[in-house]
Amino acid sequence: MQSNRTDSRPKVVPWHGEGRSLFYVVVPHVDDPVATFDDRRAADFVVDLLGVVGSRDFLPVEVALAVAALTRDPDLDPEEVLERASDLLGGFGVEHVAGPGDTGALDYVNMGDTYAGTLAHDGADFVVTSWGDWYEGAEDEHAEETGERRCPYCGEWGEPEQDNLCSSCGNALD
Repeated sequence: MQSNRTDSRPKVVPWHGEGRSLFYVVVPHVDDPVATFDDRRAADFVVDLLGVVGSRDFLPVEVALAVAALTRDPDLDPEEVLERASDLLGGFGVEHVAGPGDTGALDYVNMGDTYAGTLAHDGADFVVTSWGDWYEGAEDEHAEETGERRCPYCGEWGEPEQDNLCSSCGNALD
């Protein structure tokens, strides 16, 4: 199977036949698939790892496949997976961030930048995200669920007062 050399990002190429489906992970400038999965979600996860984690360049295929395999190992708890992944990814250990209100928490491999892509565990699943993007999403979810806003001046959450002012410090919320 040859990849389209004009594509610059890794991708999943599905194949359906003989009563089953396979999903090939294809990387630019490699003539053959680098991995084959019978589960689309597993293939997408590897592509996410290849295209996001840690730098502007693609993660080496061997590292992405090793990290993905860790996430599927039933003998490892999420903390252990993240610690091992940190070593493989060149990270700076495992960190934890809690979202506002009841939006949950995230354990993630610290890649040295708030918005650097990384491997994370959201309490239920492994995901590829940055902790900054995850936290912004948690803030949006909290605001939508509660009607509260976070004050850009004091950082407190609360319902806007008359004239859209912070109920804690009195500064404008816009």
